Amino acid sequence: MKVGSMGILWVEFKIHIKNINKKIRKMIEMNDLRKKLKIPDDALKVINDFLLDEKNPLINDLLDIVDKYGGIEEINRKAEEASKVENLLEKLKKKKPEYVKDIEWLISQRDNNSFISIADYRKRILGDKAS
Repeated sequence: MKVGSMGILWVEFKIHIKNINKKIRKMIEMNDLRKKLKIPDDALKVINDFLLDEKNPLINDLLDIVDKYGGIEEINRKAEEASKVENLLEKLKKKKPEYVKDIEWLISQRDNNSFISIADYRKRILGDKAS
């Protein structure tokens, strides 16, 4: 091996180590950031006291509304039903029928696997840098 090629290898090695150090620092920063998300116990107690106070008119009114619409399970069931594509499409037909044809075309393209995944797109554009 020539002396010049050793120098190149050494530079590549240093760059590789620098990249590893950056990744490690980023992981440590994320860990520190995650710790900052912790809610102190005394703050949780204040929140729980507020939510559980039977004389709290705000929460009582909220619970009345939830009860009026059939309870949590019924509200979630209705929300799930309303978010189905076929129901959203029916709603769109009533409000903005001019968009329905385009949406149906997109659905057919999706069903024919005409689109690529974001990961594949990134790989196609960025090559090895995508990972």
